[in-house]
Amino acid sequence: MRQIIHSFLRKNEMSLLKESRKRLGLKDSDLNKLREHKFKLLIEQAKNKSPYYAHILKNESINGLKDLKKIKVLTKKILQEEFNRITVPDEKQFFVLNSTSGSTGKSTFFGSDSRFLTMRNVDLIRGNEMNNKFEYLDKMVTFWGAERDISDKKDLRYYYNYYIKHSRLISTYHMTNKNIEDNIKLLNKFKPKLIVGYPSALNFMAEYYKKNPNKMKHKPEAIISAGEMLYDSHRENIENSFGSEVYNRYGCREVGHIGSECNQHNGMHYDADRLIVEVIDDEGNSCPSDSVGNIVITDLNNYVFPLIRYKTGDLGALSKEDSVCECGCTLPKISKIEGRTFDIITGINGNNVSGTFWTITLKNEVSGVENFQVYQKELNKLDIRLMVNEGFNENEKKQIVKLVRKKLGEKMEINVILVENFEYTQTGKFKWITSQLRNS
Repeated sequence: MRQIIHSFLRKNEMSLLKESRKRLGLKDSDLNKLREHKFKLLIEQAKNKSPYYAHILKNESINGLKDLKKIKVLTKKILQEEFNRITVPDEKQFFVLNSTSGSTGKSTFFGSDSRFLTMRNVDLIRGNEMNNKFEYLDKMVTFWGAERDISDKKDLRYYYNYYIKHSRLISTYHMTNKNIEDNIKLLNKFKPKLIVGYPSALNFMAEYYKKNPNKMKHKPEAIISAGEMLYDSHRENIENSFGSEVYNRYGCREVGHIGSECNQHNGMHYDADRLIVEVIDDEGNSCPSDSVGNIVITDLNNYVFPLIRYKTGDLGALSKEDSVCECGCTLPKISKIEGRTFDIITGINGNNVSGTFWTITLKNEVSGVENFQVYQKELNKLDIRLMVNEGFNENEKKQIVKLVRKKLGEKMEINVILVENFEYTQTGKFKWITSQLRNS
């Protein structure tokens, strides 16, 4: 009955989802033809109707995807400075003002195209199904933190999500033991097939489950980690505590869902039927397959605020184009995400260190560390905030300083600070690593 009601109320969504699922198996030639067609339409729109693109493309001959790299990369700084000129004035009736969460310290404002918002949501649904254990309208619980996405109002949308979609949305702003116990009761009673959440929140709950193993009775079919960097140690901890496989998902507010991990766990198939994903180095050159660089995205479905070669601020790598996935999906893959550019700590010796160093060092190389945050405001100074247990002592503290200086430089000033609680972003995200040096 729920499926019938939903199909009646969301007929367009279900039709788009059916077509979106079919595109998971597109032949390379058909996918390339689709992307070429969409790209040419987007360039025509941008060149003729966006003052910004009309200016930067006036002397460029852009005849297809082969000419993509002729277009200047769009940074967040340019996006904010040229906001009004990027906007297509003739399409303002379809313009939806949107913004990022501000986890970098400052929100980025941009425009979304209302004509394609349903398609963006459909691709998110398709991504949630990539694990082959969940199908749309199965029971799902999401642990999230963006206030704009969470409402306490019991309006029609609330009842639709609650009774028809069988979906529950839980805030990550509150993660005390009492809140976690309430969440356990909900999971045991509701029995969701899928759990989606920030890895920090899921890992926090996993730590509680380890200490209270008999309270969690229900095991979901799958868990999707989204919204934050997923480290291997946290994936392992969440899987062991929940008794379910974890699947990584990647997206950003500007373009929505980007990619999701399938049941092979060897990369994330990205929405190549809607997005063009590039990985470039700091000089703008394309990175080889599996080499980490800056992720740059072109949204083929935004005509009101064209995002062409938009530098997301994330670091990652693409898989080899000729690699075939055993899951059956032919869409290309992002082989890994290394975090955001401000997840990289820079030493006075010039070494750049990503998140995995910290998880391995602070979890495996020393004793007594429950959780951590690393914060860099100046090149020669680093704050390491730790939540510890009885296994931590002065020797462990000295070991941390020794290991970090070995990596970042012997003259690095390391401040190890013991805390009882950590700071979260305004959207409820937990930032393990933040460098203000790259926050511009």
